[in-house]
Amino acid sequence: MELQQLRYLVALSRTLNFSKAAEELFISQPTLSQQIRKLEEELGVKLIERSTRSVKMTPIGARCVDLAQQAVDAANRMQEITQEEKRRSSKKLNIGVLAVYPQLNISSIIAEYQALHLNETVNMYFGWSVDLLDRLRRKKSDVIITNLDEVQLSQAEIASWDIHPFLEDQLYLVVGENSPVYERKVVGMEEVLSQQLFMPGSRSSANIFFAKAIQNAGYGVPEFNECPSIMSTFNFVATGRGATVMSKHVSQPYLREGMKLISITPTIKTYTAIVLRKESLGRPVIREFRDFFLQRALEGAAG
Repeated sequence: MELQQLRYLVALSRTLNFSKAAEELFISQPTLSQQIRKLEEELGVKLIERSTRSVKMTPIGARCVDLAQQAVDAANRMQEITQEEKRRSSKKLNIGVLAVYPQLNISSIIAEYQALHLNETVNMYFGWSVDLLDRLRRKKSDVIITNLDEVQLSQAEIASWDIHPFLEDQLYLVVGENSPVYERKVVGMEEVLSQQLFMPGSRSSANIFFAKAIQNAGYGVPEFNECPSIMSTFNFVATGRGATVMSKHVSQPYLREGMKLISITPTIKTYTAIVLRKESLGRPVIREFRDFFLQRALEGAAG
């Protein structure tokens, strides 16, 4: 008797259809039939009653399925705990970072950490906040550094994730010197929406925070001119073709002569955090990186 045969039996009992079970298991239907027959021969009982139109479990087959499910569950759990133990002792660290942050001090902090931990492997992934949250959920990244709105999270995630905001900012209207509001210090939401707006992809945190603020103010979210990158967004602003909405920390590396940031009222706050799963704090490499990063990030904010 093999564990794989028990998996096949459980799948067949769930679907009561050889074709569907074989498709679910990524094997051929003849292979599934052959393995079920072998299991029946070894056990010396008939587990399944077959006909041209239906498949059903025999009484002893139904009892065996319950035991097979327990064995499959135990094997799956064994794999989970051994993989977790491997990760716990691993010196490999997968970090997800918001796509716009290589220009900021965050990359310097990570490089400093790598220089002090040469025996550790640090892999970097750059993406939008939506992608980073998805990677953390799927355990593709151990730690993410991203703009964060708790509306994006479920209550279970808020309870089970270790979340440390370290940077607070706000969104500004970014315009060129040809804009009719260039001399203004503050603009309202209606004036912002009157601009021809160029924004990065809809998965960017700037879009998410801005769209939420628009809806909270009672306006419908307009169709933005979507740009493939932050750089292309600012290129359109620089040519006087429109404006964008961005935080100060993200805007600073891209600002050029003749461009300025104008405060928006009501204020649209943004928060940047380092986020990880609480269960991963048992791995020293993750805990050490979190503490190191927060210390350096907070020192930079204070400076």
